[in-house]
Amino acid sequence: MTGRAWAAVAAVPRVLLGALWLAEGLFKLRAGFGAADIALVADGAADNPRVPGVFVWFAQTVMEPFSVLLGPGIPLLEIALGLLLVLGVGTTWVTLASTATLALYWFSDQLVWQYPVMALLGVVAIMAVAAARPATLAGLRRGLSARRAPGDTAAGARTPVAP
Repeated sequence: MTGRAWAAVAAVPRVLLGALWLAEGLFKLRAGFGAADIALVADGAADNPRVPGVFVWFAQTVMEPFSVLLGPGIPLLEIALGLLLVLGVGTTWVTLASTATLALYWFSDQLVWQYPVMALLGVVAIMAVAAARPATLAGLRRGLSARRAPGDTAAGARTPVAP
């Protein structure tokens, strides 16, 4: 398998994870996810024995007071995670943020079938960061600029090259 083919294969988990985040965020955006949804999760946490005490504290001291910001912010966060992962921008840090977001959802007892799949894709994406680097936005730009002959411009016009 060539280096490019391996990079494409290694990028698949990252792109799938990004697509799942995009789907989650767009679904919430279309459904009108907002402050009331955040308040519902925060209120439900206090009455749920499966929710750890640290999350109950977080829900009461952060989520409830800032529900007006978090309501529209959560779908935007999910869309941003998705776009950055699909493009391969800051993959390691974005995947860690993805994992932290999933952990927050699990702590709140918001268990959905795709969250474990997303966590597994995140682990594989982090393990494959170096191999998938050529299949990122920056890697593709580097590959394109390396193919240009000396003196070529981005528009394809030739500029004089000094001897």
